[in-house]
Amino acid sequence: MSRLPRYDRVLVVVSPHGDYIARGLKTALVKSRRYHMEGEVLLVVQNKRAIGTIVLAAPRAITLPAFRRQRSRHLVSEEERRRWWPGKTAFFLYDIVEFRPVAVPVAVEYPRGPQVFVRPSTLRIA
Repeated sequence: MSRLPRYDRVLVVVSPHGDYIARGLKTALVKSRRYHMEGEVLLVVQNKRAIGTIVLAAPRAITLPAFRRQRSRHLVSEEERRRWWPGKTAFFLYDIVEFRPVAVPVAVEYPRGPQVFVRPSTLRIA
C-alpha cells in the first residue's frame, strides 16, 4: 500500500472522533477494556478513510467520575458513553503521544462488522 504510511495495526474510530484527533482537540482515547497498543504506530481510519497515524501511551485505568473529569481530553459525550458502554464504570485512558496526518485521506476497505482494530492484511485501498 504505497499511498499509506508505515503502520503496525489499523484503529477504526467513530466519526467525528477522527476529526477531533486530526484537529488536535482530542488528546486522549478512552476504551472500556485494556488493549495492548501503546507504542505501536496505528493507522487511524474514520468513515473508511485513512486519515493519519497515531502513537498512544500506556493506558491508565480510570473510574466513571474520572471519565467525566477527563471529557475535555477524550471528547466522548455522556450520550456516546451510555450507548457504547452501557453499565460500564471502569475505563482505560490512552494519552495521544503523536498524530501524523496523511497529506490526503485515503479511501480504504475492510471486512464488515463492529471492530476497533482491523488486521493490516485485510485492509485494501479502495
